[in-house]
Amino acid sequence: MLSPGPANLVCLVLASRYGLRQTAWFQMGIVLIYALVGFALAVTATQLGSVFQNAAVFLQVAGGAFIVYLGVRFMVSSPKLGESDSAPTFKSGVLLQMLNPKYPPVVLAILAARSESNNLATVGVVVSVGALGLITYACVGSLVYRWTLDDRYLRWFNIAFGCLLCAVGVWMASGVAGR
Repeated sequence: MLSPGPANLVCLVLASRYGLRQTAWFQMGIVLIYALVGFALAVTATQLGSVFQNAAVFLQVAGGAFIVYLGVRFMVSSPKLGESDSAPTFKSGVLLQMLNPKYPPVVLAILAARSESNNLATVGVVVSVGALGLITYACVGSLVYRWTLDDRYLRWFNIAFGCLLCAVGVWMASGVAGR
């Protein structure tokens, strides 16, 4: 939950561009999906064994492709701040997390490793740690926020963060993340 996955990296990137406060709604959208998916998996974990294995490949490829799309979008976008450059929304946070191929397998692995504990309580801890990870990455991103206010640096940050997101997306879509 604290690794540099798509949700954490996007929070870092967006906080570097918009600041910590402007990314709060985006992060809340991600946390909502953390909770909904996590609790759904906790309730149905025993029935998902064979079905999820088949869906995991599709989720991994589609989610990885979406993360690459986000990376390319960051690399090629070069808006000057204030020119039709709107802050991330709750809806975009929900969409990002719905297409995140990393989260469901992580939750299932944690549930499988803690078979003697209460699944709902375990997922509550996972959601809390995930939210802490988002905040941590956004705080790190906000440290470079002042530099991204200068158009000279913004373009280079967009390219660097875009490449980072593309690398994570390719890594996920290729199946390396699931091994």
